[in-house]
Amino acid sequence: MRTNTINNSNIITREIKTTRATLQPITEKIKGGKCCVVGCNCEKAYNRIAVFGQNNGVYLCDYHNNGGKYGYHEKQEYIEHNGTRKTSDNITIGFELESMGRSKDVYAWLCFNNYLPTADCTVDTEYISPVFTSFSGITKQLATIEYFNNNPMFDFSVTNRRCGLHTHYGYKNQPISNNIRANCKTLFQPLCDYIANLSTNKQREFFGRALIDTEYCDATMTTCTKHTSMFNLQHKYTIEFRLLHFSNAENTVKMMKILRATLELLFRNDGILSNEEIAQIMVKKFDRELTRF
Repeated sequence: MRTNTINNSNIITREIKTTRATLQPITEKIKGGKCCVVGCNCEKAYNRIAVFGQNNGVYLCDYHNNGGKYGYHEKQEYIEHNGTRKTSDNITIGFELESMGRSKDVYAWLCFNNYLPTADCTVDTEYISPVFTSFSGITKQLATIEYFNNNPMFDFSVTNRRCGLHTHYGYKNQPISNNIRANCKTLFQPLCDYIANLSTNKQREFFGRALIDTEYCDATMTTCTKHTSMFNLQHKYTIEFRLLHFSNAENTVKMMKILRATLELLFRNDGILSNEEIAQIMVKKFDRELTRF
């Protein structure tokens, strides 16, 4: 049965158009206060930046006004926080937004919306999203990010071939976590094989890029700590999908919803089905949803 929360193109498109219609050009630098960057304790930030959605502007301390970034440790903590939020079905969503360019206006807007700017040797800045418990906030924010990406007035790109959009599906259940990590190959290899067997053009259509387009994602599940696995389980209480690449907001949200609907099957089992049976059901669910993409 098709649900209203998966692949509802009309709703997604309408939200994107509504968001774009509300955007106004940045025309001045307005006063600020406490630095708006997550985790920054600076109470006396005097660099004032006007951002979309905040008429009074935001503040950046000197360090973050110069594009300051957090390191690997802070990044991991922020990602793992994705598994500590509660939702009606105990699944949360977050993502790593890899970007090229150094637009201060985009940097300020993302930080104001609780994205954590972090260092990544493969791109200029990797922003770790806040934890989302529904897709309404994700859709609106990705629509704004698409606007920044497509507008030449901003030195900012998430569609550059070097950029990925690693999505995280968070959960807080120790027994399920233990089972997923102990049986990652059994649970995820069939789905990895299914995706790998899609044509290159289909992979690019669905995910924004194909496996041959990136060296940082492969379709072989060996251990739960293998960083480049398509489904990466290195982070505590989150499942990371590494193939997705931002093409546009609509397709990105569609695929996020399909992945979420597929992965939530892992948390509905209650020990009734074997891991092999769950893996096959996930493949069938994923295949069924792709036909509606």
